[in-house]
Amino acid sequence: MSRRRVGAIVFADPSQRHRLEALLHPRIAVRRIDQVALYEANPRIRMVVLDSPLLYETDLDLICDAVIFVDAPFEDRRARVERERKWPEGELARREKMQQPLDMKRARADYICENKSSLADLRRQVEHIFSQIVTEFGQAK
Repeated sequence: MSRRRVGAIVFADPSQRHRLEALLHPRIAVRRIDQVALYEANPRIRMVVLDSPLLYETDLDLICDAVIFVDAPFEDRRARVERERKWPEGELARREKMQQPLDMKRARADYICENKSSLADLRRQVEHIFSQIVTEFGQAK
């Protein structure tokens, strides 16, 4: 079954979404734990990044030293998913309503990265934030 078709089912029926999450989340957690342990064992790796749209919903924030919220205007996010994922109009808003509010995620984050300009600007922001995190947590160890 295609990803698009699965998405149409699980985002239309909360019970199907919960069923899918119950199947996938434990498997994803095992893989994440294994990968993080592998990376943490390598002294050359200074940081592990978890990219998770459900970070707060799954309590992953509790295992993070720092949380970065990547913010973008709604219209930019909408245009991106319509162009890249071929989502119909209204789909982004509908899916975002199923998650924790963006204002809450923004308020709980340790760092905010504004994704509303060029890729080069975004890269500079990420590098600056990563530098701050490495400095802060490198000194704490």
